[in-house]
Amino acid sequence: MFVTLVSFERYLAICYPIYHHLVKGKKRTVKMSCAGWIYSMVISLCDVFLYADIIIAYIVWPADHKYNKYPATSVLCVQMSSAFVDAIYVTKFAAWILLPLSNGFMYYKIMKTLNERNGLEPGTSPTENAQSQQVAIMLVANGTVFYCCCMVMLGSVVMTFLQTKDILDLDEFTNIIWYHVFCLIFTLNCCINPIVYCLTNNRYRQIFFDVMKDVIYKT
Repeated sequence: MFVTLVSFERYLAICYPIYHHLVKGKKRTVKMSCAGWIYSMVISLCDVFLYADIIIAYIVWPADHKYNKYPATSVLCVQMSSAFVDAIYVTKFAAWILLPLSNGFMYYKIMKTLNERNGLEPGTSPTENAQSQQVAIMLVANGTVFYCCCMVMLGSVVMTFLQTKDILDLDEFTNIIWYHVFCLIFTLNCCINPIVYCLTNNRYRQIFFDVMKDVIYKT
C-alpha cells in the first residue's frame, strides 16, 4: 500500500507538478500515511474474520488418572458462513487487483510524461530535475517488480477460494508445494530491491559495489 502512496506522490509531482506543489505538506503526508495503515489493516483483518467462528469440542478421555490434568474441552476456529466467506474473498481479490492496476496506470503516465517533457519542472534546477526523473524511473522499476512478486498472493487467494467451493481439488502435498512456492517468491521480493536499484541507477550501483568490496576485503 505504501508503494502505491509513494507512486501516487511521484505521479502528481511529475504529471501535475503545479498542483502537487500547492497541496504537498506535512499534514497531507500524515493523512495519506494514516489512510494507508487503515487500508492495510482492513485487508489484513479479512483473514482474521475468515476464521472468526468458534466451535467448542468436548473431549472424553480414558478413565485413567494420568489423563486427569488434560483439558476437557478444545476450541477450534472455523470459517464463517458461506456468504460471509465469499464476501471476504471478493474483498481480498479486489484489493490485490486494484493496487497493481492503479500503479500500472500511474507508471505508464509517469514514463509517458518523462518521455514527452521538455524543460524543467517549475521551481527546480537542472540537477534537481534530473534527480527527480531518476527517482521516478527507480520507483517504476521497483514497483513493477514488487507487484509482479505480489501477484503470487493473488494466485494464492484465488486457489484457496476455488478449493473452498470444491472447484479445485488439490491433495495435501500439492497444497504444501504451492504454499512454499508462493512464500518463496513473496520473500524474494524483499531481497530484490538492491538489484533493481543497481540496474536503474549508476551512482547507487557504484556505491553498492564499493560497499561489497569493503565487506569482502574485511572478511
